[in-house]
Amino acid sequence: MSMIERQLYTIIVGDENTPGSFAWFKADDGSRFERFLIDECELSATEAAGAKLFFAGGLDPDGNTIEARPPTLQHGYPRQGGPFPCWSIVLGGENEIETYLGEDAPLPVDDDDESMMLLDPETGQVVDPKIRRVSYVHNIQVIAEHPDVTLYYYHLLKRILLSQHEHFIAADLGTPTINGMDLLPDPRYLPETVFARQLSVVIEAEECWTEARSDGYGNTVSGIAVNDGSDAAEAANAQVTSYTE
Repeated sequence: MSMIERQLYTIIVGDENTPGSFAWFKADDGSRFERFLIDECELSATEAAGAKLFFAGGLDPDGNTIEARPPTLQHGYPRQGGPFPCWSIVLGGENEIETYLGEDAPLPVDDDDESMMLLDPETGQVVDPKIRRVSYVHNIQVIAEHPDVTLYYYHLLKRILLSQHEHFIAADLGTPTINGMDLLPDPRYLPETVFARQLSVVIEAEECWTEARSDGYGNTVSGIAVNDGSDAAEAANAQVTSYTE
């Protein structure tokens, strides 16, 4: 049973060698982010250059040094003190969407495709593997102190999620479904001066666990009971009569 939010965080961040990941966009001087805004978001070169300067930092036209302010990816709701801009991963809900018969998970198999019993590593007792399918909704809040920056970082986040589908599949999470909306900042948690959007990511995955089982598993057949007239068969009351051609 993995922490889906941690996997979501890891996939978004990626690394410098993962095209389309957050780390990949930050690995250069902001040129990839600038090209994304021009080629895919169809911003003007002037606006994209300003967004690049905010994202990666550098010198403005007057020679002033601008501090880089890419979004901070974090878990949980943002607070009054920020940091802003940010991407905040918040659990919106999780629901069981499919219950399997008996919640039974398949047993692992060995190299000969033979089923193996599962044992509790602490007690050595046989355990019963269980499984269910769950839908998780994680709301990623995009918050910045300028409406255009909120817009830039919202679309960057969406671009990252769309480009990392194979990594979701590799993590046994399937392809996520995403949808978005504007948010009205809650003054109990956020200053009134920030602007917010939310990108909801719906992921389906299977949760597995084990339960104690005292009776073990039957893994051999010692024989079959038939009504052959013996006392043992009558005691068993097998209700099976042998047949001879």
